[in-house]
Amino acid sequence: MLAGGLLAGVMYSLVALGFVLIYKASGVFNFAQGAMVFFAALTFVSLTERGWNFWLALAVTLAVMVLLGIGALEADYTFFTRGVFFVKQLL
Repeated sequence: MLAGGLLAGVMYSLVALGFVLIYKASGVFNFAQGAMVFFAALTFVSLTERGWNFWLALAVTLAVMVLLGIGALEADYTFFTRGVFFVKQLL
């Protein structure tokens, strides 16, 4: 029970540290980081409940989150760069 509480506290502190780093770097409080952490937790829990090995579920969750992060970055970058380009062409 003590280890579970300590692990939960470590997770909360890591999420809070992520919020602080993003806020200090950009000046914007970004809720997407919390959504990504929540999605990672749900992915990991669903894999372990289906009987996957802990380490395999952790590796697959990490791979899924890396791909999701890269996809979100590319989608945002493409949207904003092309969006600005198209607006300039229209004006």
